[in-house]
Amino acid sequence: MKLHTFVGSPNSHKVQAVVGHLGLEIQVEYHDFVGGDLRTADYLALNPNGMVPLLVRTAPLSWRFRRAARRAVEIDLELVEDWDALVRVEPFWLREQSDAN
Repeated sequence: MKLHTFVGSPNSHKVQAVVGHLGLEIQVEYHDFVGGDLRTADYLALNPNGMVPLLVRTAPLSWRFRRAARRAVEIDLELVEDWDALVRVEPFWLREQSDAN
């Protein structure tokens, strides 16, 4: 997976926080916002909006997410759903209830 961003993007910080919390390893490509990197033909082919964050999956973990995710919330949800599907972590509040029984 590759995250396209630029330094100081608050929405990209949200995605990077989720990635760090889940312990995922992704490539991060920084673009020059002022220099117009987000308006190049190559970048606009990936994201016609010309905005960041953009997460491009090289090998999708789930059949539902074969396209590039273009919004921070959408990226976060996809990462968490894929991570949960792989790890199947039981929520702590359910663990506490099962331990009490």
